[in-house]
Amino acid sequence: MSAGRAPCLSQLVRAATPDPIEAEKTSLREKFIAASAALVAEAKCPPDDKEELWEEKVMWMRRWEQRTGEVFPLVERG
Repeated sequence: MSAGRAPCLSQLVRAATPDPIEAEKTSLREKFIAASAALVAEAKCPPDDKEELWEEKVMWMRRWEQRTGEVFPLVERG
């Protein structure tokens, strides 16, 4: 192909189309980072093990289950 000749349409389409596998990897990586950060944040602040904090502990355990539920599917897929 000469320097003065424009590329074919098929060449332009291939160049402009992102690789779907790379896009999926990037998306999974971003989701995993966000979910992991939320899980670490929860792990850093569990409530004290006192009787008067029972309801707070139950709420914390629910959030923990939710966060781990967000991370594990990403680990299995990735």
